[in-house]
This record gives sequence, C-alpha cells and structure tokens, in this order.
Amino acid sequence: MERIEVARFGRAVGLKGEVKLHLLTDFPETLKGGKSFLWEKGTLTLRSFNPHSNQARFDEINSREEAALLTNHLLYTTMEKTLQECTLEEGEHFWFEIVGCEVIEEGERLGKVEGIERLGAVDYLIVQTDPLLQKELGIKRFLVPYIDRFVLLADVKNRLVECSGAKGILEAS
Repeated sequence: MERIEVARFGRAVGLKGEVKLHLLTDFPETLKGGKSFLWEKGTLTLRSFNPHSNQARFDEINSREEAALLTNHLLYTTMEKTLQECTLEEGEHFWFEIVGCEVIEEGERLGKVEGIERLGAVDYLIVQTDPLLQKELGIKRFLVPYIDRFVLLADVKNRLVECSGAKGILEAS
C-alpha cells in the first residue's frame, strides 16, 4: 500500500484538539469530515476541516495536549483512495505522477522534479538541478511555476516535463 502525503501537522490551535495543517496535497477538497487518514501511529478520522484557516479536528484527538503530540508528523492517504476519490480533467496529473520526472528545455536536461509546493494560488515544481549544471552554476535546486507559460508538457508516461523559460529561472537563481 503506497502512502501519499496529505499534510504536515502544525501547532495545536484550540482547547478541544484542533490542529493546524500544512497542506501537501494537490486536492485539498478531499479533506472532508468522516474520512479516515493515516499517520505514523495509526488512523485518524477527520471530524472537520476549515479550508480558510487550514484547521482540522479529528475524532481521536480531544485535547490541546493530544493535538500537540501530532506536531510535525505527516498525515497520509493511500494511492488507491486517491485514484478512487479524485477525478482529473484532461491534461491534469497528480503530484505523485510528476515527482521524479526529468525536466527538459529544448532537449537539454535541467534536472529532476523532487517535489511540488503550493505557494499562494500557484504550484511550483521543486527541481533538483542536473549534476552537470550544478557544477557549472553552483545551484542545487530551483523552482519552476507550474503554469502554461513555463510548463509546456507534462508527459508522465515517459517521465518528462518539457519547459520554456525554466533555464532562465535556473540561471537567475
């Protein structure tokens, strides 16, 4: 069973066990009351989630002290649940499909996607720079906005993300 990170637990925020979530998912709408999630020590059932404040309450957590024990742990779902519960539009991909893809621009390998992070309303590819370019430019990682202007094609079957303008971002980093 392959686990997929949904969120990292932040600080306890209420007296009854509320906790702040730092989302790591591309589908925050899957955080609905009654759904079960995994964490390092078992299963948690989501009682409620506020998408504006990213505050969550779980059935199994009933005090601020219990919520504080979750801090910095990860909340997971399974790949099977994700594939069942999420419907993608044409040309959309799950983050876990893009992580590990090679990033190329005009045939040149720039690096490999090692993660994706949402900053504001934009997703950014976290690209580990190709070793040859690392040596030349001294830059280990750079971010590429996952928007049409920069990402021309995400070919998850061939494990490639074709970009335009990403090398300029790398060189300016």
